[in-house]
This record gives sequence, C-alpha cells and structure tokens, in this order.
Amino acid sequence: MELGSIPRGSTSVFVNMFMNDNLLFASVDLPLLDCDKAAKEILAIDKSFSFWDDYRYTMMIPLMTKHGTHGKFGVRNHKEGEFLWVGCTPKIIKDWFEEVVFPWTQCKSRVVALITQPNVKNYEHNDCDKHEVNTRQHKFRIVLQGQTDTLYFKTKTEDILAPNIDKAFIMDGSWPHGM
Repeated sequence: MELGSIPRGSTSVFVNMFMNDNLLFASVDLPLLDCDKAAKEILAIDKSFSFWDDYRYTMMIPLMTKHGTHGKFGVRNHKEGEFLWVGCTPKIIKDWFEEVVFPWTQCKSRVVALITQPNVKNYEHNDCDKHEVNTRQHKFRIVLQGQTDTLYFKTKTEDILAPNIDKAFIMDGSWPHGM
C-alpha cells in the first residue's frame, strides 16, 4: 500500500521514517489488539500448521491465505483465488482484522504469524521477490511479544533502527532488514 492511499480521517500515521523519499517505517493509530491474548492463542496453535522459514530464520504460521491453505504452500501470494482464514486462526485475530484492519486497508491480504525465538536474530532479508526490490513493498505489521526497536534497516552506510512503539506499523519490505 502506498502512503498516498492511506485513508485520511480518524486514522493517523506518525513516527515516520523515510530514506530517499521512500517510507521505511510508519506507526499506525488503529484500535489496539489484546496482544497478550493474541500471542497466547497463536502459540497454542498445533505445530502441524507451522513451518520453518530458513530465509528469515523464523517459524511461520499462515493464518489467512489464498484458499485458506495452511503450511508452507499457503504463503504463496501469486496463486489465483480469494483470501480465506486458515482453520487454526484464533478468533481474536480474525475479529481484529475483519473489524479494524481490513476496513482500514480496504482489502484483504495474507496474514502470517512469525515466531522468532527470544535472543535469536532473524537473518537479514527482503520481504519481496528480487524483481520487486526498489519498488514500494509496504507491509502491515504488529508485534505481539517483543519490541519493534530490534527491527533495523540496512543502508550502504549504517543500520537504521525502528523506534520502540506499541502500535501496528507499516514497513517497506523491499529494504533489506533484520531483527
């Protein structure tokens, strides 16, 4: 989603970080999710619904995918079809996305829980295909446990840390980043 397409009104965007006029990170003022309850319910999902992602070095649990497919094949965005909830998705996640996020974004999209072990780094990566690098690849994120200020973006000269916030945020997945 491009910044220009963010609906104006009661929703505000703040804590913006830009690099060469490209949005890196922006917190989003949406009604908060009960992160403790959501995290507890996600961590209780049977491991058969998850898979290990070597590219990011994290566990992934698809929650909404094309056709509601779970597992590694559920996260492919390039399939035809509509986005459906996977059967294991906690009600608190479904309700928050259906009542808050999707009306705000004005579309449905893939929803995936990423579970990174405490004190373990994600590999530096891009959240897009190679041909999409240097294009706007804004991703909606919320941290249920942990902190946002472990997220950093790579540049040619330095790493840029995201601020520590307790809100949902948008980040540019085409920038190399890690945690």
